[in-house]
Amino acid sequence: MFRYTAALLLGLLFLGGCASYRPQTLSPHATAQAFSARSLNDPGLRRYLEKNIGRGASVRWDFPRLMLAAEYYHPDIALTRAQWRTAQAGVVAAGGRPNPSALTSVQRNLDAVGVSPWTLGLDLNFTLETAGKRGDRIAQARYLAEAARQRLAAVTWQVASRLRRRLLMLYQAQQNEIVLQRLETAQARYVAVLDERRAAGDLASFELSQMRVALDATRLRMRAAEKQAAVARARVADAVGVPAPALAGVDLALSLFDHPAFAADALGPDLRTQALQRRPDVLAALADYAAAESRLKLEVARQYPDLQLGPGYTWDQGARKWSLALGFALPFNRNQGPIAVAHAAREEAATRFMALQDKISGELDAAHAEYAAALKQLETADSLLAANAARQRVLRQRLLPGALSSATRLNAEIELTQAALARLDALVQAQQAFGRVEDAVERPLDPLELPAGTGAHGDTP
Repeated sequence: MFRYTAALLLGLLFLGGCASYRPQTLSPHATAQAFSARSLNDPGLRRYLEKNIGRGASVRWDFPRLMLAAEYYHPDIALTRAQWRTAQAGVVAAGGRPNPSALTSVQRNLDAVGVSPWTLGLDLNFTLETAGKRGDRIAQARYLAEAARQRLAAVTWQVASRLRRRLLMLYQAQQNEIVLQRLETAQARYVAVLDERRAAGDLASFELSQMRVALDATRLRMRAAEKQAAVARARVADAVGVPAPALAGVDLALSLFDHPAFAADALGPDLRTQALQRRPDVLAALADYAAAESRLKLEVARQYPDLQLGPGYTWDQGARKWSLALGFALPFNRNQGPIAVAHAAREEAATRFMALQDKISGELDAAHAEYAAALKQLETADSLLAANAARQRVLRQRLLPGALSSATRLNAEIELTQAALARLDALVQAQQAFGRVEDAVERPLDPLELPAGTGAHGDTP
């Protein structure tokens, strides 16, 4: 009776340690509603911001705060974070040991006379892994998990870079609107002055027609800038991972783009070291290579067969018998096929790593050259703008009131606003080039920017 009770308790113990299945349905309607309900006022997002920035942080939505919101909401980061967790679970799976197996048998001897006709048997089988296979398997899984972690950092940077580009697009559109409004005002006043001169017979109609065409063109450019601002705001919302209405009425701080962060010569040679050795995708490729190395080591270890240890017990017509079996697979093929595949995979991982470094080096050289050229262009635009501003100040001081002097002053003001538009275009190009330098390094270089990759270090919402 005791034996049956012990067996029952042992069975219940095994069953009690089993995981249970819990169904989890996925509703497209519910997920769509959840996306529509996303807001920058979400309590969970607010707690995430307080955790990473602090309660005393500015309430304006600048690039760092928007990037944290993207870490909280953006689906690319959420997907890569889920892949990292899957890889972490793979480490647990890799550490599992083979379960023993049990085999019971019952025989009845129909010719038995004077003894019990029954023979009962119980055989156990234990697998003993050899040659350090379990350690190699765990090492491979850990390297794959590290590669997934670094890919999370790389994807987080990609989201940050996309958000910066779209904020820059919005900045350009808003600044264009401001300068074009000044240009339209000056041109409209100039048209009015030319109208007066034409009415007095002091001006040919051709010059007036030209100015009216220029005024109409400016108004079209204003409408285009308004459209660009609306589109850019929607794209900023997409880059954060929220619906466009979530940014309605939100004060976006874009002063980050008012001036370039660095002179070209301030981007020293250490950037190349950082790009070629510390970029998240470089570290991910290194982890992939280490995983391939562990895989090859594991396949080499699999040349050596695991041992099968099988103790058994038989109750044979009243006689109790113990047995012990030892078995192993005969290694005729020496696992040569999987070893060859693993060896080729290691070579592929090494080649992929070196190709990535070559690509990064070319990207960094091109981005650095482009940024240096863009800064020179911006310097020229600044000089032209300053010269136009000085000319306008001189005209204001020297010219007497009158239609001719008013036209001269307005013409100078128009030239000044056109120089401001050219300067804005040069500034945006410099900021775009600077963003490509950051992309080549995959880390922020401007102290006003958020150190990207918070989510890659396990700081999840």
